[in-house]
This record gives sequence, structure tokens and C-alpha cells, in this order.
Amino acid sequence: MTKYNNLLFSYQEQENDIKRRSFYLILIGCPHKFLILFLLTRLLILDDSAEDRGVYRRYLSKKAVPTYQIIESESGEEGLEKLELVQPDLILLDYLLPDFTGLEFIAELRAQTNQVPPIIMLTGQGNEVIAVEAMKSGVKDYLVKEKLTLEILTTSVKSVLQQEHWQFFA
Repeated sequence: MTKYNNLLFSYQEQENDIKRRSFYLILIGCPHKFLILFLLTRLLILDDSAEDRGVYRRYLSKKAVPTYQIIESESGEEGLEKLELVQPDLILLDYLLPDFTGLEFIAELRAQTNQVPPIIMLTGQGNEVIAVEAMKSGVKDYLVKEKLTLEILTTSVKSVLQQEHWQFFA
């Protein structure tokens, strides 16, 4: 064994006998002990714009130590398929997808499962009526893309994760 080894372990626990949630533990191996550095929080980014997804990914990876495993999807249907395979800790959802509005996506997701992760909705244009409907449908935050900054996105993600009792992973 070398003096220091970086290892990536995957821990899976059964969740409601249907889905599995994976937490990735990153450990540094020392000759006498292992130190747990952090757990990765799984985020699903649902946005048809590759450019916007890239911006969110860059913003969320600005931390000195990466703490997010990011899964991307460019349509509502693709997002629903991915949600059958993985259970993210948070969804970043564009309001206008090619096949669904964000509100339609949420309704479809709720029809398919009782385990709906927290959702932050992003939109190209702020609209108070849509924002109210989004919040009524369970969206935890509503962000306008034109006003989005690194600080706004990371603060919103951290806040929503803390509200959902995931502050240890944020």
C-alpha cells in the first residue's frame, strides 16, 4: 500500500424497496486510518439548452472540493427515464422543455412516484403567475436565468438541500 491512496467507494442503501440511492464516499487512505472527506449530492439538471446546463455545471463545480454528482437531461421524457434509474437529491428544472412545461413535468413525476425530490425551477423570463403556480406545485425556489449568478444558484441549492435536512451533504 502506498502512503496515500485516493479511493472512490459507492455505498447503496435500499430505499422504499423500489429505488436505490448511491452516496459516493471519497476517502484518503493513510497507513493507519481513513478520513471521510465528503459525500456527493446527486443533482439532476433538466434543461434543453446545453449552454445553460454547462453554466449550471460550472457554477456548481466552483467549490474547492467538488460535492455534486451532476446528471443531465435535455427533455422531460429523458428526465423521467433517468428518474426511474436514479433518485437525485435535487432537480434543477427548466420551465420550458421541448416536450413539457416545468409544471407538466412535475405533475407527471408526481403521478409516477411518491418520492419527488426537491425542485428548483429556472426560467428564461420571470412571470409571477408561473412562479406562484410553481410554488403551489411544490417547487422550493424559482430563479430567472437572466439574473442568475454563481452566488444565487449555489445559495439556492444549498438552502433547498438544508430545508430538506441534507445540510450534511451540501
